[in-house]
Amino acid sequence: MKQLKLIVAVLMGVSLLTGCSRKAAQVAPGAPEVLVTTVAPKDVPRILERVATLDGFINANINAQVQGYIVSRDYQEGSHSGQGQGQSGKG
Repeated sequence: MKQLKLIVAVLMGVSLLTGCSRKAAQVAPGAPEVLVTTVAPKDVPRILERVATLDGFINANINAQVQGYIVSRDYQEGSHSGQGQGQSGKG
């Protein structure tokens, strides 16, 4: 029983000594590297961009009335048509 008390006392003494010992001082990390620039006042154009969906007052569905494939497109997108260049009446 005396040995048990002695062992407990020794273990408590060792734990107190190790728990109260000073730890090595931690070195603070250095300051991070940053980029610095001089600000110069100047005029900047104001541009606003927004995302939107447009919906017409009256919407029309355009459906094909014949079946087939487009073989060629004999016009330039956005070009103007002259007199006599409308629908050919072929059918």
